[in-house]
Amino acid sequence: MTRAIRPQVPILAGNGAGVWVILLIAWGLAAVAWLAWLGARIAAALTGRRIPPFGERWVVSVARSHTGQAWPGTPTPLVVLIGVALVCAAGTIGTVAWRIIAARIPRPGDPVAALAVNPQIEPLTPGPAARTAIAAPSCSPRGRTRSPRSWPRARARRRR
Repeated sequence: MTRAIRPQVPILAGNGAGVWVILLIAWGLAAVAWLAWLGARIAAALTGRRIPPFGERWVVSVARSHTGQAWPGTPTPLVVLIGVALVCAAGTIGTVAWRIIAARIPRPGDPVAALAVNPQIEPLTPGPAARTAIAAPSCSPRGRTRSPRSWPRARARRRR
């Protein structure tokens, strides 16, 4: 079954979506900066050095490529290698978590999910449907209610 192509709403259309995107980008950059600092701290610990604490000065020194101020005496390739490993690990964890969460979110237009929360479907479930079928009036002209078990048995006719 294919769905009809319909126009897509742009991500920045209404409801403050643009503000959420900007906020997400800002927190993403802060997270990457912190992971870079953590990578530098791990590299410094492996080489027996110390680095300044995480803060604005540290981020500015990394942005200006002053690695001698950001991680003095620590080899930059080691810092980059550990930083990339940390970013990849965080990305993998985020992706796995998103897939687990997204699998539990119903998709718009999913008929099974729509029926699961629809209270009008409840009378069609087996229990209520069976009670309604037994309590239905018979087709006799008098309108009396009879159980199907009380009907006479049908006789098989012989073909001539």
